[in-house]
Amino acid sequence: MRLWQHTFEINPQGPLAIQAKTGVAGMDILLGNDEAAHASIDRLIADFQGHPTLPQTIFRIGEEYYNKASQMEKEGLKAESEECFQKAITVWEKIIPLESHTIYSTHAWYFSAVCALAASGVDDGFH
Repeated sequence: MRLWQHTFEINPQGPLAIQAKTGVAGMDILLGNDEAAHASIDRLIADFQGHPTLPQTIFRIGEEYYNKASQMEKEGLKAESEECFQKAITVWEKIIPLESHTIYSTHAWYFSAVCALAASGVDDGFH
């Protein structure tokens, strides 16, 4: 994680900075540091507004929650998985106001619906 932090400290707008900040957010999610992860996401959006890969980057961060929720669900941790599905929705909802006309906006809407169904206990057969 220090390597990623060092990368964007050296050159905050460089070609690897968006990947480094994404890595930090992903690690925070895996470590259960949700507050830090959401702060990283908000900084990503502020620092890289209009960047062509920003929607994809935010979507990938939401996938971390989605994957974590799916794994918890398989392990029988229903309440925890529902919470993680909600967290994925929260991340993906940040893509929609970016007004990017990319596939990731569509994915954000679709997978938010899938997560909402999963969090409500409805078995949709998609996750």
